[in-house]
Amino acid sequence: MIRSPRPSTARIVAFALLLTATTATLPARAADTSLALMVDGRPISKNPHVAVIHGGVPFVDLVDIVRTFNGLVVIGAGHVGASVGKHEARFARGDATAMVDGTPVAMPAVAFSANGDLFVPLAFFLTELVPGASLRVDRAAGSANVHVPDRASP
Repeated sequence: MIRSPRPSTARIVAFALLLTATTATLPARAADTSLALMVDGRPISKNPHVAVIHGGVPFVDLVDIVRTFNGLVVIGAGHVGASVGKHEARFARGDATAMVDGTPVAMPAVAFSANGDLFVPLAFFLTELVPGASLRVDRAAGSANVHVPDRASP
């Protein structure tokens, strides 16, 4: 005879599964505000928390934004490398400086991680790795749009 788990165990397992499933869709921090991120008016991800306002600064999930621009991500010991076009950068959680094309460059805010993802300042990423791109953030609407001139939208 197969015995079913006690109700308290089943509830604990159900709660743990629910918590695990919802953690990936939460904003980076409770105080953060999600931004719907678009490139030339098209959403870059179905995940509504790919970009957030953190400490007053727009941040973006590094892997998602690199993928949007057909770049390459390399995860190393203590850092994450990103390559887009002819430019390369290396970011580390807790650092206010990134290595861009071999030169240390100060970022406007410290890179942070949440839910296993590394978030970097969005405007910094665009300025350093996607030259010519412009950013418009509408905080009231909770959206950010990146415009890339002379380039087909991703």
